[in-house]
Amino acid sequence: MVHKNAVLNADPSPAQMTKISIIGAGGHAKVAIDVAVAANGSDAIEGVYDEDAKMCGRTFCGHVVQPARGIPPNALAFAAVGDNGARKGVVDRRPHLVWATLAHPSAVVAKSAQIGPGALICAGCVVQPGAVVAAHCVLNTKSSLDHDSTLADFVHLGPGCTVCGHVKVGEGAFVGAGSVVKDRVHVEAWCVVGCGAAVVEDVGAGSVVAGVPARLLRPRV
Repeated sequence: MVHKNAVLNADPSPAQMTKISIIGAGGHAKVAIDVAVAANGSDAIEGVYDEDAKMCGRTFCGHVVQPARGIPPNALAFAAVGDNGARKGVVDRRPHLVWATLAHPSAVVAKSAQIGPGALICAGCVVQPGAVVAAHCVLNTKSSLDHDSTLADFVHLGPGCTVCGHVKVGEGAFVGAGSVVKDRVHVEAWCVVGCGAAVVEDVGAGSVVAGVPARLLRPRV
């Protein structure tokens, strides 16, 4: 489900033109920072924060990493954590924050697409008309979501992933790099689709699938 404060098109809201507090200091955060700077300029980042005390005090992308507890209440923030479950935890622990939506200028997002708060649309992505990207989803580099398809909260599409029309992907599912999901297929919550898979049939909740065509490997642990 798209949250009430979802962004309904590719244009950033006025709030998103303010500086963003990035939560996370790993590889995924590098990408998020790059997208934010590309979209909103070199001063887009307020600071970088992390929950891991070992990361704090280090310089990351030109910012000294600070403890996540130091983010001001009601700040505009972005959960820059690639793992879906971990990203959900970061968000659930901070109901007081306002979540920014980040879209790279090279991404093509249809005006009728719905993009939720906290979503990341990376370089080269395509989101077609009628598509829904719910809160805190990741569309990684050059992934595509075709018309009338829906991603629930915390979904991650890997680089070069192709999701065809009228597909439904459940909460927290991970669709691996280079994979293809056939039109009208349902990929249920917290599934993992292996890299390069061809998903031609519905995938049950919590399943791990891979191959061409994709087959069940095991339940997700």
